Amino acid sequence: MLNDPGHGQLEHAVTSEDRCLAANGTEAYAGQRERRLSLRLLNYWRHLRGVREFATYREIDFGVIPEIAPHLFILDVSNPRAGVPVMYVGEEMTRTSVPGAQPSTIADVRPDTLLGRSSYYYEQVVRRRCPITIGGEFVNPDGAVSMFRSVMAPLSDDGLMIDAVLGVGSCKVKGQ
Repeated sequence: MLNDPGHGQLEHAVTSEDRCLAANGTEAYAGQRERRLSLRLLNYWRHLRGVREFATYREIDFGVIPEIAPHLFILDVSNPRAGVPVMYVGEEMTRTSVPGAQPSTIADVRPDTLLGRSSYYYEQVVRRRCPITIGGEFVNPDGAVSMFRSVMAPLSDDGLMIDAVLGVGSCKVKGQ
């Protein structure tokens, strides 16, 4: 477990042996009824990739995951030297992290927001080539202590190079 006091804890990595099996037909993907957003996204990513090592960006269907989409973010990590563009930020993630404007790159994201905390370890996802979960506390821009949980998973169009990172995050103010 990596512990970065200012950014939360890297809780665990999911191995490439993890597989998502089809449910009894009532769910679009196994684990869709999971209460925690981070596990729902991880289950969806597993469903998309099937037996492959990675899911692709093109496979993401926001219509299948309407309960997760407002909390999602997608980063383009295909050319990190040019900066890491933020490809997508859902409505709820925007509301809690970047009110007023969607950031162009990850460098535009405030580190004391849910998006800043949730995306902090994106390089670990690229380096390890597997999903990671992150959880911890941070002081948000309003000065309140927020508890958060997030997951990020690698995406690859060619099955070799990770070109995007799919993530989700949720938080609540401590004591509320």
